Amino acid sequence: MKVNRSRHHRKPQHALAFLALAAMAGGASAQSSVSIYGTIDAFATSRQLAGETRTKHLASSGMSNSNLSFRGSEDLGGGLSAGFDMSGYFQTDTGGAQRAAADAAGFWGKYAWVGVSSKDFGSVRLGRQTTPTFVNMLRFDPFAGSANFGVLLHLYQPSGGQPLLTANGIVGTNASGAYAGGDSAWNNSVAYLSPSAGGFSGMAMVSAGEGAAAPAAGRRGSLALFYSGGAFAAGLSADRIERASGVLVRTKTDPAGAPYTVNEVSTVMAGMSYDLTAVKLFAQLNKSTVTVSALPDIELTTTQLGAQVPIGTGFLLTSWMHTTREQSGLADKKRDTLSIGYDYYLSKRTDLYAVILNDRATGLTSGTSASLGMRHRF
Repeated sequence: MKVNRSRHHRKPQHALAFLALAAMAGGASAQSSVSIYGTIDAFATSRQLAGETRTKHLASSGMSNSNLSFRGSEDLGGGLSAGFDMSGYFQTDTGGAQRAAADAAGFWGKYAWVGVSSKDFGSVRLGRQTTPTFVNMLRFDPFAGSANFGVLLHLYQPSGGQPLLTANGIVGTNASGAYAGGDSAWNNSVAYLSPSAGGFSGMAMVSAGEGAAAPAAGRRGSLALFYSGGAFAAGLSADRIERASGVLVRTKTDPAGAPYTVNEVSTVMAGMSYDLTAVKLFAQLNKSTVTVSALPDIELTTTQLGAQVPIGTGFLLTSWMHTTREQSGLADKKRDTLSIGYDYYLSKRTDLYAVILNDRATGLTSGTSASLGMRHRF
């Protein structure tokens, strides 16, 4: 009986020990995580921007850049956590890497960073990161993230976009292929993201030129302040690129000559949105100064007004963009683009979209585009 009683006493002890170990194992695994996510976007288009000939083709990344991404985090205790995020672009239509064939960004061209964060003190990140000004632009554009239909068509183009600059006669404010450091993300950067307090949050980022030759050279710095409270949101950002050591190709309507040698670029951007439930309104103003060698500065001012209207299971999207280019000794150049589309959600992850776009620029024939696409997020 004594042996049997001892056996009976040990069984619950063993069971409790097993449960405790299982709980500890479960807790340990919950302290770290890695996830895969991304976007696949493709669209058929009959495309004609101002001054260009019409082309009909299947293309990648109509509403959002197609990308494959990996994200991870680990609980370090004491309110601290470590994390990383790395994302690479790809072309849905060809399977090729990057946003375009001539894109100079690396394999993880969207971003690749590692850092630490705290709920009380914010986050510090190291690596290739999205700039505060680019984040600001995305927040206040109804076609957020679209370089084909939204304000990014005027402000940012991938490296393959240099022919677009030649064609439309208006220099894009931050065309990454046009000068060093002007991409949506910066290499060699250190960033701080503040926690939110009273609806306010901030972001600061610096990037060293590291003494590298063009196009990698150029010290860069960017700051942004955001506010979000109820229906209203706003953002203000500024960035500066020194020793850019890049070039800007001459546009169709420029006087003949060698490409512009870019030395510095300064940008200030303000944006806001207001959600009236029946319609969400957007507005932003972007002002850039491009300092070039032996020639007057190029001043670029871009205004965008837009709206999102919920209709059925999707949104009616509209955006008007206007850019003025000023340079002493040359007549001002202007570009106006109007996009109207409908984004229909089949589910939370999958949507179909149709967009019509009209593009006009000083001294060039106008162009119209019609696009139909599909996007899936995973």
